Amino acid sequence: MVERILQEPSVCGVDVLNLQPFTDQPTAGPKAVSRQQCPPGTSTVTLEGPVLHEGQQVARLRLVFDGTEIDHQLAERRRVMVTLVTVQVLVGVLVLAGVLSQRLLRPIDRLKEQAGQLAAREPMPDYNWPRGDELGELGQHLNTVHAQIRGLISELEGKNEQLHRAAHPRHAA
Repeated sequence: MVERILQEPSVCGVDVLNLQPFTDQPTAGPKAVSRQQCPPGTSTVTLEGPVLHEGQQVARLRLVFDGTEIDHQLAERRRVMVTLVTVQVLVGVLVLAGVLSQRLLRPIDRLKEQAGQLAAREPMPDYNWPRGDELGELGQHLNTVHAQIRGLISELEGKNEQLHRAAHPRHAA
């Protein structure tokens, strides 16, 4: 039993004092069991208490704990916690960056491309904006504006052609 207690990392010593024999035979005196494995110079904490058997004290048990073991365990847990928090923050940033890129930056780039084509009067297809948010609405409005500008430009070119023919009647024939 003493060896099993010593397997606990924080326990570095066990003393069983004033051990009473469990038999009716007389003995030469009380037995004592002592096991110490505390490194020299280690800060220790001692706890002592009675050992009872059928309501009667049969011995006293003294446990010696390594006072620095809890500090080592806390430091290890802190290292693990810092590592986990760091990993969680990095994963969160990566997920957030992916979501921002997918949901915000790509549509804004597409809107800039569509507006640039509109400003340069380049022919462009109507983009499909299935999104129901503000960016989708803006994209649909750009499609509408582009269609209206195409219609106005066609109308102006037609009227310009009519004015040109009216100003130079002999070239028209």
